[in-house]
This record gives sequence, C-alpha cells and structure tokens, in this order.
Amino acid sequence: AGVKTQSLTKVTDEKLQQLRDDKTLQVLTIRPTETSLTAETLKKLCEVLAGHATLQKIDLQGIMIEEGATSLAELISGGGPVRDLDLQMCGIKDTHIAPLLAALQRQADHGHVERIDLGNNQLTGESEIPIQQLLHRRPMLALLLKGNKGLAGADLLKWFVDLPEVANLRGKALQKIAADAEPKEEEAAEGGEEQGEDAPATEPGAEKAAEKKAVETTEKTAAP
Repeated sequence: AGVKTQSLTKVTDEKLQQLRDDKTLQVLTIRPTETSLTAETLKKLCEVLAGHATLQKIDLQGIMIEEGATSLAELISGGGPVRDLDLQMCGIKDTHIAPLLAALQRQADHGHVERIDLGNNQLTGESEIPIQQLLHRRPMLALLLKGNKGLAGADLLKWFVDLPEVANLRGKALQKIAADAEPKEEEAAEGGEEQGEDAPATEPGAEKAAEKKAVETTEKTAAP
C-alpha cells in the first residue's frame, strides 16, 4: 500500500473533522490560497493532529505561521509519531522559533522528529546559540537552515561536523563502508570452486609473462 496523503487548500471546521476521522493519514500538506494561517487556526489543527497515531510528515511550506510555531512546539512535545516538518518560507523569526527548538531538545530521549526544514525564514544570529545547543543534544537531527541570511550557516555547519558525537558516528560509518568493500573469504572460496578442476591454477604474474612471450614471438615472425 502507498503512503496515505492529504492536501488541503482550506482549513475549515469541516476539514478538521475529516482529519480527525482519518485514522490512517501519514502525510499532510497544506497550501491555503491565502498563504497564511492564524495562530488560532493552527492551534486547532495541531490539537486534531495530536491524536493521530500514523502521521509522519507535516508540510506547511510557504505559509505564514509566525506565532503559530508555538502550537507546533506543543504538538512535538506530545511525543507523537511526526518525523518530518517542512517549515520553509513560513516567516519564522527568532522569537517564533525558540519554543520549537526547546521542544526538539526535550525530544532527545523519546522524540520522533528526525528532520525539520527551516529554510528561507527570517532567523538571525540570535538563534545560533540555541541551534548549537539543540545540535549538541541531538547531533543526528537533520536541521535545514538554508536561506536564513542572518545565520552564519557555514560556521554552524563546521561546528556541527566537528562535534565528537558526529565524528564518532561518521567514523563508524566509514569503517562499515570499508568492511563491506573487502571481499569476503567465503566469496573468494566460491570463486575458486567455480573455476573447476580442469582450470589450471595461474601463478601471480604468469598471465603477463605469457602475453610478453606471445608478443616477442609475433615480432620475430614478422621480422624479415
């Protein structure tokens, strides 16, 4: 079965009831024609979504939510199954993001959010320390910040990559890649068996020597 998705252009009481009744929803995308949601509407929406046991992604890209970020923080704090939040171009400022970052920090031991896209918002240097604290607590959280001109993105990325936790995980990943690349003894043995009893064993360098001898013989034959 495919992923159960729903896309809304309006958030009305009727739509909220439909969401409440849908027990298998996995991805919710909202693209209202007015490109904004009031804090009250977003609060109602989050209250409905808090009861979903299957919801994995919420996409609010391009919607001005501003103060409504507090309701999203409460939704995350509830420990629901949501793993992915797309909040690009939502007009989020430093004051709006504070409760959201705090909620993500509290999720360190029991949370589900693995990815949050905050690209092209209005974050500045005031958010750098809270973001660093969050990444230190949750080094594997995919926190996307591209397009926030007030943030020193490159410095944050370097700081993140240099975290001991990240370096350790990267080291283990590289070790696994190297181990997977090495030929296993069993595979090498099977390769030898496949040659068959009739196939003569070839000593190291024997093939090259044979090729060289053949070339020399050809040259002598061709000589006048």
